[in-house]
Amino acid sequence: MLEDPLGIDRELRSVARSLESFRAALRAGRGEDHAFELSGRRVSRELISELADNLADPLAPALLRTAAHLFEEHALASLHVRHAAAFRVVRHPLDLPERGEFTLRAVLGHALADTKGQRSAWLRILFERAERATELALRRAEQRAEARASLAERVPAVFFEGSASVLEVAHRFLDASRSAFATLGVETLADVLGVGLGRDSRAEWPTRVTARSVAELFREGRFAEFVAEAPDFAIPSLGASSFLRALFRFGAALKSGLTGDRGPFVLARDPYGFDRATFGALFALLPVNDAFARRALGVGANAAADHRRSLARVLLVASREAALRALLHDASFSGRSALERAYAEQSYEALGVELAPVGLGVAFTPRPSDPARLAGLFVATEHAARLVAEHDEDWYRNPRAVEEIRESGRLPAATTPAPEALESGSRALVRLIEAAL
Repeated sequence: MLEDPLGIDRELRSVARSLESFRAALRAGRGEDHAFELSGRRVSRELISELADNLADPLAPALLRTAAHLFEEHALASLHVRHAAAFRVVRHPLDLPERGEFTLRAVLGHALADTKGQRSAWLRILFERAERATELALRRAEQRAEARASLAERVPAVFFEGSASVLEVAHRFLDASRSAFATLGVETLADVLGVGLGRDSRAEWPTRVTARSVAELFREGRFAEFVAEAPDFAIPSLGASSFLRALFRFGAALKSGLTGDRGPFVLARDPYGFDRATFGALFALLPVNDAFARRALGVGANAAADHRRSLARVLLVASREAALRALLHDASFSGRSALERAYAEQSYEALGVELAPVGLGVAFTPRPSDPARLAGLFVATEHAARLVAEHDEDWYRNPRAVEEIRESGRLPAATTPAPEALESGSRALVRLIEAAL
């Protein structure tokens, strides 16, 4: 048995919070010389071996899962910094579509905003200038595989992202939703992104995405009272998809706030975030709900069908993109050539567009949390259907349903979904989309 499991838990909490700060710095293009470089060293191979040798301790499995994740992320820290710099800091001089110097992140932003009808031109530039970022992303994938392999004797694969059934269901979901996707008539990546933004939505979305505007949507359920840390709502208003992203972040923050500091950190905060993704997706799905659309978004009876159709297209694109990312993350452990091949093949399978592997470092770059995010979407779809069946469409303002959600949010973080929940949720998502298209 471990001598001081709670002491190890406190140590891992400190390192995990340093990692969160590091990730925030990376998003701002400032990851160099971060404290995580030093704090991450505290998660050593010796600690992982100690945890692996004491799995009979009730807390050891969760401690090991978190420690293995932190060890892996620390091993990749320098490549995270270099990739972030290539994507967010290095400027590329351009004459067209506009004259100036742009980071690749800015180029992507222009492609999404498409204020002058030049999305295809911006995407072409993005892929043309992606070589350095993609090379670093490929090296990072190789190094992640090496880091994980170095722990293989001590840390079984299940201690990382979770169940392999997520990937099996991802393939089945792509097959089941193929007919619906074909109705979108997309032929290029620019088409896919355009449909996925949902700019044709007729809902009365808040003018700006802010903590206040999002919380106001849930005034009756009083969910905002339990969000301990303000979510990052620095989201440009590009269409309905922007507000679904904001709702996702709100739901994820709600889960974190409900769990709070009750009990050990490693039980409250799973590193891959399946539980937070499930809560996030549950709230992101609400605008498809007729009662929510009518009450919170001002969608009248004459616009209801158009509203559902627009959001179904957004969900269809987003869910197939999520499946693509999850499958690419899995392929990243099979070597560089396999990942490059999968990027071209799986992008065609999921989006109907074969993407050049040179874009892997700037578009749909796989992340360790991707399988958990896809699983969370499937499980949340099933959960939403059950809430409607048990509490009616306006469950989000029903006191009993609200209390049920609060109580479930206070439970320790779930790490892997039940296979049957994945399957039924995947089927429910296909039905939801097909019924609205």
